[in-house]
Amino acid sequence: MPRSPVRLHRPLVPRPSRRRLAVLAALVALGGLYGRAPTLAHAATQTVAVCDKTHLDTAIAAASSGDTITFACSGIITDNLIISKNLTLDATGHSVTLDGARLGQVIIVNPSTQLTLIALTLTHGSQAAAPSPCCARSVPSRCKSRASA
Repeated sequence: MPRSPVRLHRPLVPRPSRRRLAVLAALVALGGLYGRAPTLAHAATQTVAVCDKTHLDTAIAAASSGDTITFACSGIITDNLIISKNLTLDATGHSVTLDGARLGQVIIVNPSTQLTLIALTLTHGSQAAAPSPCCARSVPSRCKSRASA
C-alpha cells in the first residue's frame, strides 16, 4: 500500500479566499467594460513664462479645475481676473504683482469656486459697490420710491 506524501510545512504564500478572487474578477471585468484600468486623477501645472495679461489669461484658460498655475517670471500684471474654476496661483520664488489699475476688484472668484494664492501681491483694486439693503430684497422700482421718500 502506497503511503501518502507527508506535508512538513504550510505553503509560504496563503491562498486567496474565494471572496477575494470574486472581488478581483469583478474589478477586472469592470475595468474592461470601460476600456481602461482605473487611474487616479492628477492636477496639472500650467506655467506663466512671461508676466503679462496675455500669458496669464492663456494659462487660466488652458487650466482645468484643480490645476496649479506657477510663475517662472517676475513682474507686474495689469489685469482684472474672473476665476470660474478651482485654481492655485503660485508665484513662489518670484515677485509677481497683480495690479487692478483701480478698475474694480483685482480678482473676482465665482460662487462655489476656490482660489488659492501663494506669494502674490494684489494692488490697486477697489471694492465693488454693494447694493443697498433695500435693493437686495426688493424690486428696483420699489427701491427708487423708498430711497426718494
